[in-house]
Amino acid sequence: MASRSRNFTLEEALEKIVARLRKAGAKGAASPVTAKMPAAQRQIYEEAIREMAAAGFLVAVSGGAKTKYFLPDFAPSAATAAVKIARLAAAKHPVLLAVADYKKALTTPEKPFLAEAVQDLESAARLIKLVRGKAFVFAHADSLRALLGPAARDSETVAIDGARVRASYRALVARTGFPAVEIVALHRETGLPLHDMQAWLHAEHRAGRAVFGLGDWSLADDAARAAAIELRGERHLLVRLED
Repeated sequence: MASRSRNFTLEEALEKIVARLRKAGAKGAASPVTAKMPAAQRQIYEEAIREMAAAGFLVAVSGGAKTKYFLPDFAPSAATAAVKIARLAAAKHPVLLAVADYKKALTTPEKPFLAEAVQDLESAARLIKLVRGKAFVFAHADSLRALLGPAARDSETVAIDGARVRASYRALVARTGFPAVEIVALHRETGLPLHDMQAWLHAEHRAGRAVFGLGDWSLADDAARAAAIELRGERHLLVRLED
């Protein structure tokens, strides 16, 4: 056993960790380091974990006293939690839910991201915060707007300089060479508040002057996902503006 520990290599540790995380998938895996493991082998595993984390090949999520490890494709985040929270809010509408109520939609590794996900959804106007007594509750924004009817949707249209948005859009098209641009990129280019710009895009879409595109959700970062436009149950990362 001692000989095996001395001969255990960093490459072997990396292979074992990757295999362990791939098998665990979205459930995540505990640390491969155990109390009974020889010190030399423990050090190699710890070095492998540090290298993978530094290179972005491993994501560590702390939950209480335990840390779980994931491959990036399976790692929980505020963005993955937000998708499930929004889905639960839509399914429960018109019931108003508190933050704690959304826990049931999340896996255990996603629960540490609960508060951040709710805040992101509120900032993107996908959840509407309301007050009930001394507590906050939330309504699913699109369902609430649909319930209130066209007058409520029209009230979303804010005083935005459409020429400014279109000038920013044309600048992005010129730089990228593509007619469909990322909504998050348009948000950054215009410098406008995200909710106001999203509301303007919704209004342009209803007028037939904006066409949304899904894009590649798996490649989108948290900022791109937060800027996405939800339409008929699908979240769109891209937009093309028509003259």
